[in-house]
Amino acid sequence: PTEAPTEAPTEAPTKAPTEAPTEPPTQEVKLEITVVEEGCTYYIASTGETLTAGQPMPLAPQKDDKYITNDYTYYIYYSDGGWSVTVNDKTKKSYGKIAYSIAGAVVAYVEDTFSGCANLVESPEIPSGVTYMTRAFLNCTSLVKAPKIPAGIYVMEYTFEGCTSLVKAPEIPEGVFVLNYAFKNCTSLTTVSVIPRGAEYMYGTFEGCTALTGTITFKTSPYYRDGLFEGVDFTAQNLTIIWDIFD
Repeated sequence: PTEAPTEAPTEAPTKAPTEAPTEPPTQEVKLEITVVEEGCTYYIASTGETLTAGQPMPLAPQKDDKYITNDYTYYIYYSDGGWSVTVNDKTKKSYGKIAYSIAGAVVAYVEDTFSGCANLVESPEIPSGVTYMTRAFLNCTSLVKAPKIPAGIYVMEYTFEGCTSLVKAPEIPEGVFVLNYAFKNCTSLTTVSVIPRGAEYMYGTFEGCTALTGTITFKTSPYYRDGLFEGVDFTAQNLTIIWDIFD
């Protein structure tokens, strides 16, 4: 008798590839200070009183109040009550964490904070409450990596001017309105990805960026843009601009 043909063994079904677990987005760990820390002092301008370690801070900081830590001096300069911050020693290579809030008021102004810190290589995290970054890293000639720019930033004027070691621009948030001279004379800067639609003021933004190459996409057509690419040779640098303002 003829033997029944032997069926080819069926292969086990291929198991669907396991997707790599996605990591949750990094959450900001906010440094909120309400009591004077060890080695720090709080100066109350209205009374001339100085608070030291362990003492509670006033509930509502007033203009000209100061909080002095090892790395930073925070001060109330503007009438809106937001703190400004500057470093105490401009010769250091690195600095500690910047506070998110002090005595219940947010740190809103990173203006001139690291200006002239020629040895700074990498910035500390910029707190999410910051809205102004005017001259934040002016002439930080050793800065090789820009910090993440918080979503609430409104003004980036002269922010990275003269950062001659910076190679890649940070992602610029949608809400940024002013970018005047933001990357002026960043002579090592090669990469900028997207200019958001909110940017209206772009005087001299990339002036002197002689290494800039590749493609930059503009989601805006800024009205104020004199000198936007002053000194940039598009042909020699193989630089292309895409105007994508209608999507």
